[in-house]
Amino acid sequence: MLAEFFNWNRRVCEWIEEHVLPVGFTRSFNRAYEAVMEDAMAERPDQSVLDIGGGKKCFVAGLRKPECNTRIVALDVDEDELRLNEDVDARLVGDATRALPFGRNSFDIVTSRSLLEHLADTGAFIRDAERVLKPGGRFIHLCPGKFAPFAMFNHMLPDAVARRLLYAFHPNFEAECGFKAFYDGTYPSAMARKLESSGFEIVEIRRRYYQSIYYNFFVPLYLVFVLYDLAVYALGIRDLAAQLLIIARKKGA
Repeated sequence: MLAEFFNWNRRVCEWIEEHVLPVGFTRSFNRAYEAVMEDAMAERPDQSVLDIGGGKKCFVAGLRKPECNTRIVALDVDEDELRLNEDVDARLVGDATRALPFGRNSFDIVTSRSLLEHLADTGAFIRDAERVLKPGGRFIHLCPGKFAPFAMFNHMLPDAVARRLLYAFHPNFEAECGFKAFYDGTYPSAMARKLESSGFEIVEIRRRYYQSIYYNFFVPLYLVFVLYDLAVYALGIRDLAAQLLIIARKKGA
């Protein structure tokens, strides 16, 4: 009975999203991230890509153009997950919270999707990414914003409670979400400072404000957060963005 109630609410929220809200406002950044990576991998031949937190699937491996001969290395702390990843050219078990196990100037692109929020020290990671990138190499990452309401709730609640609530209201998230999140500097102004101080030039930090989808299990709650998201979007308050697509380039080329 309760599951059907939640499903009915989700259907109503999906209708509102599709027929009422601006398309550009609701559009996920997942496809935008893939488009940026597709262009970056096609920029020149024989590039090497480091996919941090590669897990069991590489979301951009299928976007490679055969004639470019792009090589992807997946790094993940979970050996069992990584063993299932058949999309990449090489797999390596490693912890991104420590020094990356590669030499200086090893890669043309360092990338991740939904990883930065799980790092306790994003500054250290950015400095290490700069080390392993070749001059002119790209830093392309997709992550949630620290000050989005869902992220703040997740950060304030004990991990076990946050996971239990997330899986109760969004069972489909169980396979992908629930890892401990720190949101260390995952907002535009902090990311820009960390990148620039580590030898990067900012190409672009795109912002998405729509996060009320997390509350689509109950229409009134969803509508409250839709109004919040639209207000923040209209005011252009950068650091309250719900999702960031970070594109930077290592200086020196």
